[in-house]
Amino acid sequence: MYVEKLHEWLAPDGDYLLVHFVPRSVGDWRPGGPRRVRYDTILRTFDRLPLEAHDEMFYDLPFPLGPKAVAGIYWFRPPAFRGP
Repeated sequence: MYVEKLHEWLAPDGDYLLVHFVPRSVGDWRPGGPRRVRYDTILRTFDRLPLEAHDEMFYDLPFPLGPKAVAGIYWFRPPAFRGP
């Protein structure tokens, strides 16, 4: 539902920036904090928006969320914006 609405809300020349926490490894679990989503899941979820760029940043966080967390950063740009 969110992805369908995103296409409705996003202007033809609009960009969409998504930042979320990424699992660091197969055994990455935390008793609290935000849900972590893998790169391939993000690409499948937003498959109708072309990915312009992707990066990851590492953050120091206190226990029980840390000691390190990884944030995935995705920049999606609709085809209408690409121009000639």
